[in-house]
Amino acid sequence: MGYRRKTCGYCGSNHAVLDCEKLQTDAAEAKQAVAEYDTKFKHLHEKAILYDEAYTYRREQGADGRIQYTYIKNKDRAYVQRRVDYHIHTEYEYNYDSMPDQVSNEEHHEISKYRYKTKRSFQNIVTKNDEVRAKADARSKKSCSYCREAGHTVRTCKVVKADTAMHRTAYQISAYRYAMALSRFGVWTGSMAVREEGGAMPLMASIDNFNPSVMAYDINEMTTSSRRKDPDSYTYTTDSAEAYAKELGITIDDFQDFLYFRNAMCSGIRFCQVGEDGWYTGTTLRVDSSEETNFDQNQYTPNETGIKLYKSSVSVEHIYSVIMSKYNPPQRNGYNGNNRVAWVRSADDAYLSQLDLFAKKKRKVQAYKVMEVFIQNNQDILNKIKELSV
Repeated sequence: MGYRRKTCGYCGSNHAVLDCEKLQTDAAEAKQAVAEYDTKFKHLHEKAILYDEAYTYRREQGADGRIQYTYIKNKDRAYVQRRVDYHIHTEYEYNYDSMPDQVSNEEHHEISKYRYKTKRSFQNIVTKNDEVRAKADARSKKSCSYCREAGHTVRTCKVVKADTAMHRTAYQISAYRYAMALSRFGVWTGSMAVREEGGAMPLMASIDNFNPSVMAYDINEMTTSSRRKDPDSYTYTTDSAEAYAKELGITIDDFQDFLYFRNAMCSGIRFCQVGEDGWYTGTTLRVDSSEETNFDQNQYTPNETGIKLYKSSVSVEHIYSVIMSKYNPPQRNGYNGNNRVAWVRSADDAYLSQLDLFAKKKRKVQAYKVMEVFIQNNQDILNKIKELSV
């Protein structure tokens, strides 16, 4: 029988991570670094970024024949400024003019080693150690594989039942919001996309590949991406979703409809030639910005040149019932679309972030917290669902 090597998930050495002494030592140092970050390490981190972006190395052969590396300052100040501003979103102490034209390899290495020493990186070490220590303490104790609490197994876990019910409720709210948005803009079975030139056959909407997961977000917490108040200032600002909607000239309800409509159009709704419903026989008419939608006339204009959309008059009730028929409860033992919760990253961002519901069969608290807040903020939608004749 051969020897089975263990590989630590933290340091890579031949032991289990639960027995890693280096993790415990690093965590103690990281905890101190978190406490001193604003007065010490933040300064070193920003300086490292500045030096990494401002200098490029030059390889030279010294008098003794050995290869030496020297770091020379980039003469393109504007380029360096852009690169540093990309990584540092607040005012920082160092500036281009005060830096020497040349630094040694040793000096550059000593400064740049703090490039990735962020407060989050230190906190991650502390968090990982706390998690590992908790597992080590509970290693010999029997506990639930889902909620990790002692005294019961997953078969009798009350949290499993509560989470399953919560997920279905969140899905119902998402389904209704998808239905409202899609019915409003007339995109469903029965709608057509017609090319105005070339005499091509009309494309019919197909929903065979549309399997939406829960899309949950707190509209009251949503903001725009950080934007400078002034091009010459290091002061950044964010606007609320309500302020952003006002800037676009639409209501907050219009904005929420747009978010669900955009996600639906990018998540499996296809326009295919009649009789051909395959994924590769159609096209996805993406929605990238609110400028492609007319909220007064509830009309969507495809961003592909030469295509006109003919709306369907499908009802909210019908779309909602179809989406609910696609529902599958999340499964800890495998992967499917319902094992994730999607939410809008920011008000002016065209992409979604994804939260997994499970990690090695264990519930991820953040994902369920997102759904809990989402349900609390959409009690009015639940009331409307009860009134549907489905």
